[in-house]
Order: sequence, then C-alpha cells, then structure tokens
Amino acid sequence: SSVRVRAESTTSPSVSPTPTPTPTPSSNVKNGKWSTFLKGLGQLTLVTVVTATGAIVYFTQKDKNPGTQLPFDESKKTLVVLGSGWGATSFLRTLDTDDYNVIVVSPKNYFLFTPLLPSVAVGTIQPRSIIQRKLSPHPQGLFLPLIPIPFFGRTATRYITRHKKRVVSVVEADAQEVDPVNKTVTVSDTSEIKGQVSTRTIPFDYLV
Repeated sequence: SSVRVRAESTTSPSVSPTPTPTPTPSSNVKNGKWSTFLKGLGQLTLVTVVTATGAIVYFTQKDKNPGTQLPFDESKKTLVVLGSGWGATSFLRTLDTDDYNVIVVSPKNYFLFTPLLPSVAVGTIQPRSIIQRKLSPHPQGLFLPLIPIPFFGRTATRYITRHKKRVVSVVEADAQEVDPVNKTVTVSDTSEIKGQVSTRTIPFDYLV
C-alpha cells in the first residue's frame, strides 16, 4: 500500500492544453483599413471644400469692394487722359494714382472690344456682346461736377479705376482744344444728358 501511495504522489496532474487563438479573417482587416481611409478622406475633403469656399467668398468680396480710395489731393500733379480705349486702359492699369490726380476725358461711356468687330459684321455675335459700359448716367450730367464717378462691376476701365489707390475722375466729354502753353484742355459735353455748362477748361500738369 505504501508503494501505491508513493506512486500516486509522484504522478503529475494532467494539464489541459491552451486553446489555439482563432486567426482574424483578412477580410475584416481590409475592411477596417478601408473604413479608416474613407474616414480620413472624408475629413480631408470637408476641410478642402470649406477652405476653398471661404477663399472664394473672401476674394470675391474683396474684388467687389476694394475699399475706400484716397481723395483728390491738391498738392499732387494732375494727369489728364484723353480717351478710354485700349491705350488709355493699358496706361491706367500700370499707373500709380497715389502720385497723381487722374482725370479721364472720353466722349464715349462704353468700352468697345474691337477684336470681335468682324464677328459682329458676319452676325456671329450681337453688338451688345462687345460693348461694356464705363460710366453710369448722372441726373445732372457727367460733365458739370468734376468728381469721381462711382464704378460697379468688373469691366475694363471701370474695374481698373475702381481698384486704384486714389479716385479717378471720369468726364464724358469731347476734347476740343489743347493749350500746351497754359497747360489746359477745353472739353465739350457731348452726352445726351447735359448739365448747365456745356464747355469747360480743365488744367493739367501732364496730358496723355
């Protein structure tokens, strides 16, 4: 009996084997990575859309409302520009109005896009498609008050002058005579809406 007890005491207890973990299906791993990618892509798209929209709104409003322009300064030189065609528009675009008081004299209140005139002649487009208004009718006539005309919209001379540092005065009139000695230009009102004065003399320091 002692041998039996000794044999039983020396026998090691049975240990159950550790279960092998079930491997995770590869499809679940792929789905998890794909979901993470889509989530990140969605967040990035949202941020991009919001940023782009904000930038567009900001620059659009800034373009439409460039801010307050400097008033006429009597201490500055006066520069008179005759005409408002391609030459005048190109000149005004590069001119720094911070150094001058600029006055534009033009008998036309619109800008004509001349390269498209052949298309108008053959009937491809209508005349109104190549004409852009530069001035707005003034109830007392554009000629009498030599003050800046408010510009609205992005069209050629109107857009350029509105985005200058200093206001640009626009007079709808026809230049009749230039006195280089006294540095004056005589202009006559040719618009349909006339003021009390139809002719006046504008002094200048520089004439273009």
